Amino acid sequence: MAVQVTFLGTGDAFASGGRLQTCYLAQSRTANFLLDCGPCSLYALKQAKVDPAGLDLVLISHLHGDHFGGLPFLLLDFQFASQRQKPVVVAGPPGTAQQVEQLLHTLYPDQTPEQRRFALRYVEVRPEQPVQLCGVDILPFEVVHQPGMLCLGYLVRVERKGILFSGDTQWIPRLGELSAQADLFICECTYYRDALYYHMNYAELQCRRSEIKSRRTVLTHLGPEVVAHLDELEFECASDGQQVTL
Repeated sequence: MAVQVTFLGTGDAFASGGRLQTCYLAQSRTANFLLDCGPCSLYALKQAKVDPAGLDLVLISHLHGDHFGGLPFLLLDFQFASQRQKPVVVAGPPGTAQQVEQLLHTLYPDQTPEQRRFALRYVEVRPEQPVQLCGVDILPFEVVHQPGMLCLGYLVRVERKGILFSGDTQWIPRLGELSAQADLFICECTYYRDALYYHMNYAELQCRRSEIKSRRTVLTHLGPEVVAHLDELEFECASDGQQVTL
């Protein structure tokens, strides 16, 4: 069966180039799930005419606002607009449940877990400990991004298709190793030449090109310099709303 991936948000934390922040939707016969849920994710889902209530799983790479800040609005939609009744799973590194609930309480103090009309299950995942959630096989692995914070990338498999998601990170050998199992590699590329704050840059990816074995590689989480050089890049770069069928 085919798996359709929609790049809902392809910008960095600053929405460079007018791009929405990080969010990727995978849809298959057996499961529909998000990889990260940036602040504009609910808007992006509705812009793409995707019913949020159809989501089974949200998988969070790390607890920076541009990667999980859309969850309170998604949960609010489940409660009131979609009137969701079926369970949903939110998975991420340790601390995900606390951070999401704290953010929801800050934005909407009257919303409490006891009021929910739907079952929400939080799952903490840890590096190199495979887990299956909602029919999706997930291999989390640690990446190098924010010192003192556990940040994850994921290799997910659904309908026999492999999707490798780098999360936010500088280059690590594990990406090259796992790319051989990926039909699609969603790879962050925040910088063009500079290598700052533990992010990927295009010059590094060019040097590592022979190590990337995925069938298709698409760059995302694009910063302003990358956006300014799009016509010169040899790698494929994502755009908001772009769809890829595996």
